[in-house]
Amino acid sequence: MPAAWPVEQVVFLKENWGKKPIPRIANDLGRTVDAIKLKAGKLKLGRHLHAGDEITFCQLMTALGQINNYQQSKKSWINHELPVKYKKSIHKKFAVIKLADFWEWAELHKNLLDFSKLKVGALPDREPGWVDIKRQADIRARDKYKALPWTPEDDSYLLRLLAQHCYGYREIAERLDRTEGALKRRIYDLGVKERPVRADNHTPWKQQDVDTAKKLHFAGYTPDLIANHVGRSAMAVRGLIERLEAKGQLCPPSKPQFGYGGTHYRKVLPQDQWPKAELFLRMIATARNAAIKLRQKPIIDLDRIRDAFIAVESH
Repeated sequence: MPAAWPVEQVVFLKENWGKKPIPRIANDLGRTVDAIKLKAGKLKLGRHLHAGDEITFCQLMTALGQINNYQQSKKSWINHELPVKYKKSIHKKFAVIKLADFWEWAELHKNLLDFSKLKVGALPDREPGWVDIKRQADIRARDKYKALPWTPEDDSYLLRLLAQHCYGYREIAERLDRTEGALKRRIYDLGVKERPVRADNHTPWKQQDVDTAKKLHFAGYTPDLIANHVGRSAMAVRGLIERLEAKGQLCPPSKPQFGYGGTHYRKVLPQDQWPKAELFLRMIATARNAAIKLRQKPIIDLDRIRDAFIAVESH
């Protein structure tokens, strides 16, 4: 007859189920793995993998409707510092994440995400207020632009437009209901020599349009949708965003998180020096994120950043 379970062991099992690997729980309690699994079943603790306050990366991708992009998204998001952990059940490890951590990370990486298929309440945690704005933006992008394979008719129309040498990327993309990125890729795949007419890049950006682009970017709008609001091509918008980011001028208006250094400088610096400190930290974060995107070790050269900081300040 199996040994009875003392109350303290039952409490220990309930508290650690889903937090520690089953073999470790078994070792801590001096019982076999099978005994632990049997007792957890009797206590109706549920699957070990789904216990606790985390969800698996697979569950997250399923809720987002992106399960077909599982491996690609996982690799890309982890490269952008998605705070995943790995939970070991018995022999296999699973990527898991706390929803609170995911929402915090997602707010700073909206451009990597597509919420168009995320149904309200699909995740077991209350959505932050910005999520629905992002969802509506992604639904608009999905409805406006085709995500279907190119047809011979599409290719024929594209070639006719290119042959006229009077349309830019934006005009052709709108006629074909495609994004400019998809258009550029299709031209490359077809091996066509003709290219859309280059836009006039010498027209300076109005500050009002820059502010609009930044606001929509932080709301999660794609460059193609932003382009419709500022009268520019998606490539021009993407270039603007990259330039602002390189200069350390792309900070969310209501949440100054720079990914490096935090805001502890406010405890040691006078308030009139906070803007300089924020600019310097954003430049460090930009250098660090650029290294991560290139899959390089993020080595921060403070001397080079200091020189760049002085150059930006002088302008």
